[in-house]
Amino acid sequence: MKSLSIDLDDKASENSITDRLSEIKDGGQKEISLEIKSDSNRKVEKMILNVDLFTKIKEIQDLPDWVIVKFLLATGKLGGTDYGNRFLND
Repeated sequence: MKSLSIDLDDKASENSITDRLSEIKDGGQKEISLEIKSDSNRKVEKMILNVDLFTKIKEIQDLPDWVIVKFLLATGKLGGTDYGNRFLND
């Protein structure tokens, strides 16, 4: 399986897309599956979550971003604790 990373903020990526699509078509491929990935930090900021805490949990636990976001949005028993400080204060 081949992959192509494209930075949408980089204008040079536009040329690489065209070139790569031609190469794939010439190679006999008929269909491409496209996966859109968003910037996790931007999502976290929009949700008004603590980005530092998100990053620290990601570094320590190596979990998928969505798991960490759900954890940070969770309410209940952890709501009155200082779990965030435990991560940030090594």
